Amino acid sequence: GVLARRGKVWFTNIPSVWQFSGDTKAETRTEISRGYGVRFNFTGHDLHGLVFGPDGKLYFSNGDRGATVKTREGGTIHTPDEGAVYRCNPDGSGMELFATGLRNPQSLIFNEFGDLLTGDNDCDNGDEERLVHVVEGGDSGWRIGYQFAPLGKAGPWNLERLWHQRHPGQAAYIVPPICNIEDGPSGIEYYPGTGLNPSYAGAIFNTHFKGAIARSGIYTYKLKPKGASYEVGEAKPFLTSALPTDVKFGPDGRLYTSDWADGWPKSKRGRIYAISDPKHENDPLIKETKALIGGDWTKRTNGELAKLLGHADQRVRQEAQFTLAERGTASITVLMSVAKKSDAPALARRHAIWGLGQIAAKDKNALTPVRTLLTDKDAEVRAQAIKVLGEGRVASDAGALIASLKDGNARVKFFAAQGLGKLKHAAAAPALLAALRANNNDDAHLRHALVMGLVGGNNTAALSAAITEASPAVRLGALLALRRLKSGEVVKFLADSDPAISREAALAINDAPITAGYAALAALLEKNPSDEPIAFRAINAHFRLGQAANATALAKFAARKDAPARARAEAIAQLAEWPKPLQRDRLVGIFRPTEGKTRDRSVAVNALRPIVANLLAASTPAVVQTATLDALQKLEIAGASDALFAAVRNN
Repeated sequence: GVLARRGKVWFTNIPSVWQFSGDTKAETRTEISRGYGVRFNFTGHDLHGLVFGPDGKLYFSNGDRGATVKTREGGTIHTPDEGAVYRCNPDGSGMELFATGLRNPQSLIFNEFGDLLTGDNDCDNGDEERLVHVVEGGDSGWRIGYQFAPLGKAGPWNLERLWHQRHPGQAAYIVPPICNIEDGPSGIEYYPGTGLNPSYAGAIFNTHFKGAIARSGIYTYKLKPKGASYEVGEAKPFLTSALPTDVKFGPDGRLYTSDWADGWPKSKRGRIYAISDPKHENDPLIKETKALIGGDWTKRTNGELAKLLGHADQRVRQEAQFTLAERGTASITVLMSVAKKSDAPALARRHAIWGLGQIAAKDKNALTPVRTLLTDKDAEVRAQAIKVLGEGRVASDAGALIASLKDGNARVKFFAAQGLGKLKHAAAAPALLAALRANNNDDAHLRHALVMGLVGGNNTAALSAAITEASPAVRLGALLALRRLKSGEVVKFLADSDPAISREAALAINDAPITAGYAALAALLEKNPSDEPIAFRAINAHFRLGQAANATALAKFAARKDAPARARAEAIAQLAEWPKPLQRDRLVGIFRPTEGKTRDRSVAVNALRPIVANLLAASTPAVVQTATLDALQKLEIAGASDALFAAVRNN
C-alpha cells in the first residue's frame, strides 16, 4: 500500500511500514512499525490498505501471515493466526490493534459516516468473500488454522457457517459481515463525491480478481443503514471483462484501475486504465476539486477551511479538517461554530466534530463544545459527538456516555458503549447489561459494542452475577465479555437453559481458549450432547486433558448408538491420534501443543479394543466404521481380525 499527504509518503513492505519525506535530494526514510508477516503463507497476504481515518490516524491491514509488533510505548501486539487492522499516529506512535479475524483484507476505505469497510477474501474451500464493516475490537472469525483444518474442509469455518452474513445459530463472538460478495476482492474505493455523476453517490467500488478475464471486473455496492451497521441496498457490475487489481479516484475526477493483463500466471506486464463520464469531464466542480487538492493548504484562512468542511468531495473535506486540526487550539472556535450550526451541511458538522477530536488528543478543551452536541436533533451528530468523547477518555464524561445508552438511535448507543470500554468504567456494568436486555440480541453490532464496554470495565462480579439473569441476551453478553477476559467463569454458562448460550460457552472454552474450563467442557460428553459443535469441543477437551480416564470417556461415547455419527467418528479419530497428538488444535487448527509430544499408545488401545466389534457392526454408520478402520491401522491394534472379517462379510 502507498499513501501520500503533504510531501510525505507512507509505504508498506513486509515486514515494515515506512514513512518517506522530502525530495530525491534530501529524502528521509523512517521505519514506523515492524513485525508483520511472521509466518509462511499465501503470496500477497501481507501489509496493505493504508488510509487516513477521520481521527487523523493511519489505518492499515495485514493478511493472515500474522504479526508480532513491538510498539514504541513498550507494548506488544500479537496476532500470529489471523489477518487484522491496525492504527497508529502518522509517526508510528500510539500503535493499536483495531480489529481481528480477517483473512486477507487487501484495501480499506472510510465512508462519509466515518465507518471503516473492507472486502475480505475467502479460503477457496467452498466459502464466499465478505463485505465487512470493520468495527473497533471486532472479530470477523477467521483463523489461519481453518485453511488446512484437521477436521473437515475448513473445519468450523464451513461446518458452523462462520463466514455467512448473520443467521440464526451463528456464533455470537464474531461480528458478522454485511453480506457475501463476488470472488477475489482486492482494491476498494469509496466514491469521493465528484468525478463521475450523482448516481454514484455513496457507492463502494470493489475490484474482483477471479483469474479469468470473462469473470472478473469491478462491482459497485451501495449500503443502507441497519441499526448500528448496514445492509446492502444495491450491488451491480461497473466494469466487466477485465482483470482489475486496484481502483482509485484521481484528483482529476477520473477513476483509475490497475489491470493484471492475463490470468493467474505472472505475465510481468500490466495496464492502468482511466475511466470518466464524458458528460462531466468539463464539470467546473471537478476542476475546482483538482485545484483544491493540489493547492497550498497552509495558506488558506480558517474561514476558507471552515467552508470547505462542507465541500462535495470527501478528500477536500478531510484535508480542510486535518489542516484546521493541525493548527491546534486556535481552531477550536471555528470548528465549534460549524459543529454547533444546526443548518450547516451535515457532512461539514461531522468533519468539524472529528477535527475537534483530533485537537483533543493534545488539548482536552476541544471536548467542551462536543459535549453540547449530545442533545442535538441530528442523530449522526450525537453519534459522532459521543464517539469523540469516548476517544477523549475523560473520566468525568462517563455519566454522559451512560445516559446515551438510552438514546433512540443505535449508532449513538454503539459509540457510547465503545467509549465506556475505553474509559474502563466498571460502574457502567448495570447500564450496559440493561442495554443488552433492551437490544435483545436484535443488533449484533450493537451487542458487540456493549460487550466491549463490559470488557473495558472488567467488572467481573457483575458479569458473574449475570448468569442468573432472566434475559438470554444479558447472559449471552456477559458470557462474551468473560470470553474476551479469558475468565474461568465461562464454565458456569455450560449448563445454561438456552442451548445457544451453552454452545457459545463451549466455543469460548475450546476456541479462545480458556484452559481452566477444559474439565467442565469434557464432562458434557457423558450427557451425549445433540449439538454437534458442543460435542466436537467436549471431545477435544478430553483429548487435550490426555488422561486414561479421558480416553475411556471418548471410547464410551464412540460406542453410543444414540450419539451423532460425525461426533462418534471424531471421538475415534482423536483416539487414533492419541500416541502422537497433533501440535495444532483439531478444531481451530492453530498451534496449541499438548504438554507431551508423545503419549502411551496402550491407553488408547485399551480404551478402543473392547468396542471394535460394535463399531464395525453392519448397523453402524459408514463414517464411524471408516474412522474405526483408520484407528485400527494407526494404533496397530492386534486381535481385531474377527471383527474385521465380520465387517467385510456385512459389506
